[in-house]
Amino acid sequence: MRSEVGRRAPALVLVAGLGALLAGCTVGYEHVGNSLRGVPHDDIVRGVTTRADVLRIFGPPDRLIREPGGYAYIYESRFTESRSLTVREPVLLRTDLYSWSETDERSDRLLITFDESGRVLEWGIRRGIDEPRR
Repeated sequence: MRSEVGRRAPALVLVAGLGALLAGCTVGYEHVGNSLRGVPHDDIVRGVTTRADVLRIFGPPDRLIREPGGYAYIYESRFTESRSLTVREPVLLRTDLYSWSETDERSDRLLITFDESGRVLEWGIRRGIDEPRR
C-alpha cells in the first residue's frame, strides 16, 4: 500500500512545476560614473590646487558649470540595484496575478568650485554608495 506522501507526490510535483512556470524574478545592477575612491582631503587644497590638478587627479568631471566668478566641477558615482517578482497566469487570463518591485539608488557626489584664476575656492563631498540598503 502506498503511503499518503507517495500518493500525493505527483500532485506536489505538478504544483511545484506550475509555480516555477508562472513566477519570474529579475535582479539588476547598474553603476554609472567614476568611483570616488579615497578622501580628497590631501589632494585638494583651497587656493593652491588648480583645475589642471583636479583634472589630473579625478579625470574629466561629469558636469561643468560656469558660475559668476569661476567654475564648478561635479563628479558623481551612482549605483542602482533593482529587484522584481511577477506571478503570471499565462493560460486563461494571461495577466499578472502579483507584481512586486523595489529599487535602491545610492550615490557619491564631489563638488569643487574654482575662482577666475582656476584655483580651488571650496569643495564638498557626499558619500552614499557604501551606506547600508534602506
